[in-house]
Amino acid sequence: MTPSAPHGPVRDVRYDPFTLAGVVVWVACNLPSWVPILPPEATFTWGDQYGDVPSLLLVVAAAWMAGRHESNPARRTFWLSVRLAMISWTGVRVLFFLVPWEEWGVGFDLGSDVLYISAYVLLGIGLEVLRTDMESDGEGGEPGPGRSASERSAILVFSFFTLAFLVLSPGFFSPELYASGSSSMLLYVTMDAWLMVRAAQLTIAARRDDEWRRASTWLLITCATLLIGDAVEGLIYIEVIPWLDAGTPWDTIWNVPPLTLFLAARAVRARESRVAPTSSFEAAVRPAR
Repeated sequence: MTPSAPHGPVRDVRYDPFTLAGVVVWVACNLPSWVPILPPEATFTWGDQYGDVPSLLLVVAAAWMAGRHESNPARRTFWLSVRLAMISWTGVRVLFFLVPWEEWGVGFDLGSDVLYISAYVLLGIGLEVLRTDMESDGEGGEPGPGRSASERSAILVFSFFTLAFLVLSPGFFSPELYASGSSSMLLYVTMDAWLMVRAAQLTIAARRDDEWRRASTWLLITCATLLIGDAVEGLIYIEVIPWLDAGTPWDTIWNVPPLTLFLAARAVRARESRVAPTSSFEAAVRPAR
């Protein structure tokens, strides 16, 4: 009998070369923050502006691979939402690259906030669609008429008003308050908490599905680390805790969400890895499924 591959994240990394490569890339991108292999100025710039870009692009690729063979429309929509969210997040890094530091101002901050909130909204819509689908599967039925559409509309309305109240209004009417970063961070923490609640509900709904139980656990960890990172950054901005420089070991907490989101995508993608071949000969003769 062919031995089964070990279950869980260790299995996913050991028997999936792309997952292993993604973890290696993430470690390599964060290595300058742990080991002084670059000049201090280069380490700061890399950690502050570009260190998460390779991981974000890997998430885009992993989400595409997870969704391209998915027959379930809700799950395809979820992975599309993840791809678009990560592209929006990467757009912030493009702004960093295109706009010189000397020209940063309220307009630049508003642009980056809109891109960030777009990523949150897209993730929220994806989680809502997926959670609704999982719960209907668990109940043995289908979502009620218009239920998903109404919930997505509610997300968009909620997100627009929180964006307007916490970001756009201070940006236009109180630039000093907006420049402090406190209103933006309040928005991010609010969205993080909302995403974490939705991810927890998804984890409960997916408890009978081994594949999605692992993926939803990674998604919950993603939302939790987003919340922790933004809460810490908010406390820094209001001077409750000392400033944490970019490119330091503590700074890598903000790079954890792309890694865990990548692992979530790989948890549902690598179906062919559930059984590990015992030899190269067995791998060669095993019939394609």
